[in-house]
Amino acid sequence: MILIDGVRYNLHKFSKEEEFVATVKEHMRDILGNRSIYFDKIKIESLGGICSIPDGYAITIDEPRWYVIEFELSSHNVFNHIVPQVNKFINGINSDDTRRSLIDYMDKIMREEKLEYLINEGREVYRFLSKLIYREPTILLIIDEKIKELDDVLNSIKYETRIVEFKTFVREGIGLGVHAHLFEPLHSSTISNNNASQYSNKLTSSDYKFYILEALIEMNGKAKAKDVLDNVYKKIKDRLKAKDLEKTKSGAIRWSNRILWERLNLKQKHYLKDNSDRGIWEITDTGRRLYEELKTDRALNR
Repeated sequence: MILIDGVRYNLHKFSKEEEFVATVKEHMRDILGNRSIYFDKIKIESLGGICSIPDGYAITIDEPRWYVIEFELSSHNVFNHIVPQVNKFINGINSDDTRRSLIDYMDKIMREEKLEYLINEGREVYRFLSKLIYREPTILLIIDEKIKELDDVLNSIKYETRIVEFKTFVREGIGLGVHAHLFEPLHSSTISNNNASQYSNKLTSSDYKFYILEALIEMNGKAKAKDVLDNVYKKIKDRLKAKDLEKTKSGAIRWSNRILWERLNLKQKHYLKDNSDRGIWEITDTGRRLYEELKTDRALNR
């Protein structure tokens, strides 16, 4: 249990892995950092023709690394399930054909989402991915609760393996409508004292999601990207810090860069439509429901 200002939050036990996966996916950038990209599952095949499908992949850009991701519930037989599955992944990615397929897949997604500007090597996405994917991956296991068998899992996998324990707590008497997640992010979450003031009270990922969805709802659910950015800017301009107005290495203004990242996140989770016309952002019914949830959370936390 977590007690916050006298309010009880009880540990939520996911009964279905799909529910746990959907919850964690919404927070992959909180786990891996703002300049990371999550990719949904795609089949990989070993030299012997044995196929396996990891739950997902991810890359980080500032500290280049790529992950093969497996989501698990501790209630499952973790050792008997994860070890054979991960060994299949390892056999698969030892194939040059498989690595090229992964590079092509990631390159396609990044170009479709107009993310070329995030790569600092002359904006050559394919070159960046090629150098990255031919390195050894990190196996990332995200689980709802650490158990003793995980030590055996780590000892049985030859690649670097990271574990993130992701727990969800729900407000007593309300349920998942008001919740809190507890986990240790893999990216550097500490900020030096010299730079702390630049980040104090900065807009959060949840803030950006809320304002994007609110802007779209105000514009009848559909609008040009520039109009959405202008609308969101009007909502957040009084909260922007000097750091938010700086340019990134790619030349983008930091606050608008964050919005583009959040838009990608919303689109991947189907809160925004993925088949809208070029340059158009459009909210889904699921996105409208997320907006109402965020709105409720903000009202409760004031």
